[in-house]
Amino acid sequence: MQGEQELPDRIKELGATQVRAMLQSGEMAAALIHPASLWLAAQDRESERRSAESISEQIEIARSAKDAAWDAAKSARVSATEARESNSIARKAHSSAKMANIIAAISASMAIGALIISLLPHHS
Repeated sequence: MQGEQELPDRIKELGATQVRAMLQSGEMAAALIHPASLWLAAQDRESERRSAESISEQIEIARSAKDAAWDAAKSARVSATEARESNSIARKAHSSAKMANIIAAISASMAIGALIISLLPHHS
């Protein structure tokens, strides 16, 4: 880069902000004005390139986050459906268990009744 090769290291060390201020205030030596301006233009192009690259990366991150959010929403819908199905199965199982307990209680009562009857004296 021609502008950069002609600039003294001290000018580069000052950085773009200080060099720009020196150019605007007239503090820059006349022989350095053109090379400094070229150097600043190159610095601005590089800054714009990095900014565009950063924006591009941010857009890609946002797209990935959006895709992940859609995937999570889909998974949540599937989980909700499966939870409803599980709840329905659990209610049916609970009803079946209650019925089994009732049948067991009736069976136990009948067994006790049969035992009591068997222990009564028989009259012939």
